[in-house]
Amino acid sequence: MTRDQVGTGILWVIVVGVVVWAGYKTINTLADYAPAIIAALTTIYVALLNHAMSSQRELNLQRQKEKQKNYEKLLSAMAGFIRDPSDRDAWDSIHLYSWVIGSEGVIKKAQEFTKTNDEKSLKSLLDEMRIDVGLPMTDRELMPSVFPKREEGHLKGPNKTNDEQLTHMSLLPVNRQ
Repeated sequence: MTRDQVGTGILWVIVVGVVVWAGYKTINTLADYAPAIIAALTTIYVALLNHAMSSQRELNLQRQKEKQKNYEKLLSAMAGFIRDPSDRDAWDSIHLYSWVIGSEGVIKKAQEFTKTNDEKSLKSLLDEMRIDVGLPMTDRELMPSVFPKREEGHLKGPNKTNDEQLTHMSLLPVNRQ
């Protein structure tokens, strides 16, 4: 063995010794701080998860409010559409917005109601709206009958005008001020 080889061997022993010693000290130090590091990372993760869930809740609440506003307008326009199915402008305009924010079920039931304009399809539409805004189902017998006897395609009860006939219906907006 030459002097250079012995010197290189000693240098390698020193380097390996320093690395092993540093690793041992680092592992001991990490073991001392591991609970604090884990707690900090868990806190950050929980905060991020909470923020994401809170944002999603706010977005869902905003969508629910938009649906409720749209369905309120749909119900208001429905009275005119029931009175005179040939005057569809307001109904179609509001129904179009349902395509943007309404559920698939409400869209299908509204299309069915638009085609048939009968009490059965109206009750189905109202049921679907209740489901879509998160309300529980109710007994269908509790829904008022909004279709008086028809004469020549228009709503007219015996000895009543259209407006008098619709006054008792729950479809017209009620001023509660």
